[in-house]
Amino acid sequence: MAREEQQLDDEARSLADKAKEVEGRMYSGEISSPKELQAMQADVEQLRRHQGVIENRELELMEVREPLDATVADHEQQRAALGADVDRYAAALGAAEAEIIDEMQAERTTRDELAAGIDPALVKEYERCRALAKGAGVARLVGTTCQGCHLSIPAVEAEQIKRTGGQPLAHCDNCGAILVP
Repeated sequence: MAREEQQLDDEARSLADKAKEVEGRMYSGEISSPKELQAMQADVEQLRRHQGVIENRELELMEVREPLDATVADHEQQRAALGADVDRYAAALGAAEAEIIDEMQAERTTRDELAAGIDPALVKEYERCRALAKGAGVARLVGTTCQGCHLSIPAVEAEQIKRTGGQPLAHCDNCGAILVP
């Protein structure tokens, strides 16, 4: 709309300049023929009428564009506010991520210290079970239910695990976790 408004403004200015030029020639005295002066006067009137039509279209366009400009300005303000929110949330997310990474590092350090005091073969078996179960490598056996997958195992097998204290290592048939009585 701004481009069209500019085109109309340029056209109106061009028509005004042309009308001035013709009027200048009319009043300069170089044209003495009345018919030619009448034709020039008609041209000037026609140029002025056309200029008026163009200017009216330009005004109509301006009236339509004003509320649109206000709406665009409102949207720009909203976009700026949302951009500030995005920046604030991104900073908060970055801080939370950094905090989580620090906690993970602390937990890994603690885990590595504890794992150093455990038989390496047992740690290796735990890691294998953990990879298979996609998370928990060890689960408590409560009654006949594995707390890793929450499924029951045969009662005879559960009794044997409880009697032997989990030695040798017993695994859940459902999830593969090491069962601890």
